[in-house]
Amino acid sequence: MGKIEHPYSNISIAFTTMHEKEKILEPLFKRNFFSKIIVPRNIDTDLLGTFSGEIKRDSDLKTALRKKAMIGIEQTGLKFGLASEGSFGPHPWIPFLPCNQESLIFIDVERDIEIISHFISTDNCSEYIEAEDFKQVEEFLIKIRLGEQGLIVKPSHEYIQSTEYIFKGLTKVKDVATAFEKIKLDLNAQTVFVETDNRAHMSPKRRQVIFKSAEKIVEKLKSLCPGCRAPGFDMTSFLPGLVCEGCGSKSDKPLKEVWSCPSKSCSYQEIRDRTDGIKSLDPAECDWCNP
Repeated sequence: MGKIEHPYSNISIAFTTMHEKEKILEPLFKRNFFSKIIVPRNIDTDLLGTFSGEIKRDSDLKTALRKKAMIGIEQTGLKFGLASEGSFGPHPWIPFLPCNQESLIFIDVERDIEIISHFISTDNCSEYIEAEDFKQVEEFLIKIRLGEQGLIVKPSHEYIQSTEYIFKGLTKVKDVATAFEKIKLDLNAQTVFVETDNRAHMSPKRRQVIFKSAEKIVEKLKSLCPGCRAPGFDMTSFLPGLVCEGCGSKSDKPLKEVWSCPSKSCSYQEIRDRTDGIKSLDPAECDWCNP
């Protein structure tokens, strides 16, 4: 019997991006599915929210991802779409630890499937300084490796009047200095806000995190439902009951994984052992052994 072709082999996928993220994802999709990524023309994803703060994201992450992917699908007329969203802030599980979280969505309108991946990294370059004098900025430029990493220079919050004074994509010291002095002089500002430009084409470290998230979504797409062969068969929940190896009591920790088909027209599920291979609970984590 010959090899069965993947449902997404040789397809074209709309990727709604304006910051060169296609350069990160296209090699992965080409290598795994021989598929082609199409970037819609004349789109402005900044209208959905910006890192520099002048436009706030007006919806939750999943809604924002879906909205962005559908823009590309509708503009190109393709049946498949990709979109990416990133955020910088406190780690969701480790207090006070800053992180970069990158999320990707793949939408198949024909099969009515949505696949989402997330990747969190604590190795990020999201930095800022609020400075009165440009000499304070010079050490900051060395720290963030200006040139490889881009910068944004903008007024401190109380001075923001329009986007005219938000300077993005700066990679040269002279351009940073010019923007800094213009804000100081034109607005008579006491301080100026200088921060890393976290858009993908301006941030090497963020590109690495997007790549990791893309690897995860590719692996999900390669996982086919045993029932209907829809891509994206994945763990969706778990069954509690992991037994303590010390006292033998059941805990609320995951014992088994529930894997489900992403297609709304398929109800296929499997109960599987934990992917990490753990079969019992350490007594240090048991509520009875270590109350």
